[in-house]
Amino acid sequence: GKTPLSFKGRCLELTSREVCKPCNEGWMSTLENRAKDPLVQMIEGRSVVLDVELQAVVAAWAVKTSMVFEHTLGASPPGIYWSAQERMAFRVPPHVPPGETTVTIAAYSGIRYAYFSGGAHDVRLISNTGPVVPGTTATLMVGKLVLQVRSNRWKAVTGNEFLLWPTAGSDRAEWIWPRQHPQVAWPPAAPLDDSILEVFAGHRPD
Repeated sequence: GKTPLSFKGRCLELTSREVCKPCNEGWMSTLENRAKDPLVQMIEGRSVVLDVELQAVVAAWAVKTSMVFEHTLGASPPGIYWSAQERMAFRVPPHVPPGETTVTIAAYSGIRYAYFSGGAHDVRLISNTGPVVPGTTATLMVGKLVLQVRSNRWKAVTGNEFLLWPTAGSDRAEWIWPRQHPQVAWPPAAPLDDSILEVFAGHRPD
């Protein structure tokens, strides 16, 4: 219900004061270096095959970026989804995404260089009945690469699985967490154009 924050610039340079120096120069730097090669290839639009290990690395990088990025927008609770406990647990290798988290990967066919949409939101049933639990959806596009991180605490609150239903563009994205396939070939056959990207990124499961 709030106006999204937006900015324009000649380069991508955002700073978060939430990250301490040991983390920034330690495990985060190590993860960045491990993810750099496949990320750069996909950003530039070159074909990549992600095996099980690379799917885990790219997914971890996406979740790390989601955790950090929500602090760059000046958000404060309840606009912050990831808890301190989740961030502390995630920093320990192999950096397993917390709880009910999914990461999908897609390709972009438009002319923008970068796009980000994300933040905490409520999750509830389609019928608007039952409990309301915390959730987050973060979509990052750089160059030709699109990554989306979605997480919620439905199972932790209700004890039941939360079913994700298809959304615009979801048929053009591949799951890399939880892993569904031993290999994921990127780019998918059908990329996201600007109109589909907006809906894909703006979807909220409520």
